[in-house]
Amino acid sequence: MVANEGGAVAKELRCGDVMPGCTFVASGATEEEVLQKTAQHAKDKHNVRQLTPDLVVKVKAAIRTK
Repeated sequence: MVANEGGAVAKELRCGDVMPGCTFVASGATEEEVLQKTAQHAKDKHNVRQLTPDLVVKVKAAIRTK
């Protein structure tokens, strides 16, 4: 594991791992921060009004530790 400047482990999601062809990357200090950024991106760019439980499972599985 690699810690960022604040000592926290950074998390990252590449949207293309869930939505093929998308180049968006969300990163944050926590999984929750990445989920929030991803939800906003999904709403803005993929017309996803709400993350369903199934989609949340897929997104969480795609989040990686940097």
